[in-house]
Amino acid sequence: MPAPKGMRVLTFPLNKTDAVHIYSDELHIWLQLRRSHPTMEGIGPPSFKTAVQLTRTQAIAIAGELLTASTLRQATPVPTPAKPVQKAIQKPVQKEDPKPIQKQFPQPQPKTVVATGPTGPIVETAKAEVVFTAPRPLNHGKPWTPAEEALLINAFDAQESIPALAKAHERGVGAIQNRLTKLGKMTEEQYVVYPPEVV
Repeated sequence: MPAPKGMRVLTFPLNKTDAVHIYSDELHIWLQLRRSHPTMEGIGPPSFKTAVQLTRTQAIAIAGELLTASTLRQATPVPTPAKPVQKAIQKPVQKEDPKPIQKQFPQPQPKTVVATGPTGPIVETAKAEVVFTAPRPLNHGKPWTPAEEALLINAFDAQESIPALAKAHERGVGAIQNRLTKLGKMTEEQYVVYPPEVV
């Protein structure tokens, strides 16, 4: 199927019948799920195609969640059988000061993505160098209170930086930028992607 004129198209085949298609241009992002069952393989299984239009914020949130979910899935330890209980006398364990635990997740391996564009096949090699070394902020996913929104607006109007606001509210920089957008204080075009060492 040819791409709509002027749109970039990436196709991600999932298996023999299913694929995810992403159509985008300067103004639009469309996510399409498609299942194609050839009739010769069976009349019963249905084919379908459905698409949703995403805002830039929604696309970033979905991409972030997919990255987080896939990284956490790679890092989930396989349960090991419990060791038998020993009846030997053990020395009492001295408690140490609790220190924050930093868990380093394995880096995703480079992937080759084959896509179909308006001029033919596109092959891109993406090397992701993402390492998560800190847990999510304390208020991640929690609803905003009117009082917290008022504090955010006042600090933003006083020229406080986005990373400083994120730290003060114990939320991610994306959450701060999203809330400021909903409050009419900034637009999606003003969003900044901060390197991990700044956040």
